[in-house]
Amino acid sequence: RWDDVAERVVADDFYTRPHRHIFTEMARLQESGSPIDLITLAESLERQGQLDSVGGFAYLAELSKNTPSAANISAYADIVRERAVVREMISVANEIAEAGFDPQGRTSEDLLDLAESRVFKIAESRANKDEGPKNIADVLDA
Repeated sequence: RWDDVAERVVADDFYTRPHRHIFTEMARLQESGSPIDLITLAESLERQGQLDSVGGFAYLAELSKNTPSAANISAYADIVRERAVVREMISVANEIAEAGFDPQGRTSEDLLDLAESRVFKIAESRANKDEGPKNIADVLDA
């Protein structure tokens, strides 16, 4: 199940810094072959000196308690990714608007190129995320 999540999101997709740290530590635990659960995650964050900065054990326990089911983890990961894309779109839209209000000598063509490249970069990063490594059996079955 971790692979399903890791294929869909990266730490920067999370809105809050504590959630980015938690995700990063979960990935580190997975890479080291350690189990990922409330106790191992809290212990690992404590060793890294980050447990308090993510809200402490109580916050981790609350997150764990409020997660309805690991069975739907892929859907939850998709929601995180979708929200990250929307936040990135908002940021790029603001950047484009600022460039329009203060063109700094750039022509309208330059501004259109800027806007197009920034929006395309979002679309490209999303497409690359969807086009990650595939299981050969799945490819052959298609």
